[in-house]
Amino acid sequence: MFDFGDYKVLQQKLGMELNPLKKIFRVSLWLSFCVYIWFLVMVLFIGKFDKMYEEDFGRGVTLTFQWGDYSTNLIPFKNFDHEIYESIFWVANRNTFDITFFTTALGVSLLFIPLGFFLPILFKVSTSTKLVLYTLIVSMFIELVQFITRTGALNVNDILFNVSGSFIGWLVYSYFRNVKVSRLGKIAA
Repeated sequence: MFDFGDYKVLQQKLGMELNPLKKIFRVSLWLSFCVYIWFLVMVLFIGKFDKMYEEDFGRGVTLTFQWGDYSTNLIPFKNFDHEIYESIFWVANRNTFDITFFTTALGVSLLFIPLGFFLPILFKVSTSTKLVLYTLIVSMFIELVQFITRTGALNVNDILFNVSGSFIGWLVYSYFRNVKVSRLGKIAA
């Protein structure tokens, strides 16, 4: 085995030969991540999509910009239950799915679930502590940019919702990774 060279290079080359679709899978993941980032920017910074049903404009989806003064909340868990209740109430009273759902508490959590998948797969974040730390940094950056540019409200609760959504995504990813590993162990045995 030592005559073939460095085992890491050999392992990498062997892995590429055994699984030629791995590179296509990685490129697909990166493209999906880019689409996800674009969607985050559209929802969190640019504005919100609003359905127009006026006769003059017809029926469709348009992008409306939400610039202006927004209230800030620097106290964690202030109105936390009210924000969750309004999210549930929002879903119960709408009969169609609207992109503005992602500005509610539950929507913000759902918006960050994919980050819980992308961080471990693309950036090799292996522990929940690192995932929470990275999501916390990203969320704080988003809230700071929203505050500076006045494209959203500075809300500490949003950071908590972002981290919880990302953590839920990481838990789902971890579960499926463990199921895959246990199945591979049973096949090898």
